[in-house]
Amino acid sequence: MIDCHVHLGLDVRSGKYLTAKDLSARLNRHNLAGAIIFPCPIVPVRKRNPYAEANREILDNSKKDERFLPFMMVHPMYDDLNYLNTHYHLFKGFKIYPRSKGMEFSYCEIADYEVMKFLADSKKPVLFHTGYREGERISAISWFAKESTGSVIFAHSGDLIAKDIKIASEYPNVLIDICPLATMIENNFFVSEDRRPRELKGKLTTQKVLEYLKGLFGKRIICGSDSPSCDQLLKDGYLREIEVAKEMKKMGLEGYKLI
Repeated sequence: MIDCHVHLGLDVRSGKYLTAKDLSARLNRHNLAGAIIFPCPIVPVRKRNPYAEANREILDNSKKDERFLPFMMVHPMYDDLNYLNTHYHLFKGFKIYPRSKGMEFSYCEIADYEVMKFLADSKKPVLFHTGYREGERISAISWFAKESTGSVIFAHSGDLIAKDIKIASEYPNVLIDICPLATMIENNFFVSEDRRPRELKGKLTTQKVLEYLKGLFGKRIICGSDSPSCDQLLKDGYLREIEVAKEMKKMGLEGYKLI
């Protein structure tokens, strides 16, 4: 098992901080084989390569533990191709977050940007934050799955919006990232049941969600903790997400092997 969704460093929204040393200790404690790491998404506003410094720190941290798999945080509008060409080969994949304060964008408006074509042609996995807002929904970014030569990962279960999940499942190169499932269920973070699939009406449970998603995606499901912020929203939150990973393993859902 690996933790497929970890932000290293300071999350300025929550004030929580995760160091490479702390993450290594977690992997040891829970017998995890690795972790996909990337920067915390809120950084100082810059109109050119805003995540350059944060990405450099991720690369430095990835050298401290061979189990760390570094993903490069990318801004489709503000990153230039020279920067990407110079550094992308150092990373295992890419992470895109559309809501960094002062640098927000909608997935609906980035299709023609050269950066997106670069990512689509890179043959590397691209992990997208997804949610219920129109500009961050799976339905707004599903076009990328048609063009990508690598895996496309939609985080947070697409907020369990029925239409979006169905769209995502139709692309064989798409994986669904359910992180942080236990936290989202217990805190009622998913959309109201009138927008969820019929099979997910009523009270949600981990098993109920996993069984439904397995029916659509097969083994193309991954999970993670969404540290260092979301795993702190429940008592023993990290452990609760590890329990989700164990349940997935029992069900034969080890989608991280497909990334």
